[in-house]
Amino acid sequence: MQQCNKMKTGCFLTSSSCVNAYSIALDLYSRSMGLLVRNHVDNCSQMLRQFEEDVEMQLSTIEKAIAWSTIALEYYLANDNDQFHNLCAKYFPTDLSAYSMWDQKCLLWGISPALYYYSSNFLFEQLQNYDEQ
Repeated sequence: MQQCNKMKTGCFLTSSSCVNAYSIALDLYSRSMGLLVRNHVDNCSQMLRQFEEDVEMQLSTIEKAIAWSTIALEYYLANDNDQFHNLCAKYFPTDLSAYSMWDQKCLLWGISPALYYYSSNFLFEQLQNYDEQ
């Protein structure tokens, strides 16, 4: 993650390969964390703290919510509903009006699997706000 961050800061934002590599690395990181949760690795709380430190300064609120939704969903699948609800409550924005329409759609698209289990009513209410495109 540190190498990807160095690469990100050293490249121009217009460099699609840099942004793409960073995005792929972050996706792999969150999926790896999810697999550790799924396999009941003993020191999950320490790994979650490390993940939180790694993504806190690097990502926007929306990107964080999407990354955390992957991990939260793994807790749901591992039948740890308390941790699932804790992560969703902590990282899922509740007031979407603070974001642009595009950001709202990206957020809902990214977190919808976890959001469905966390609060399907909220998900369906939000989906009513958008066109069918």
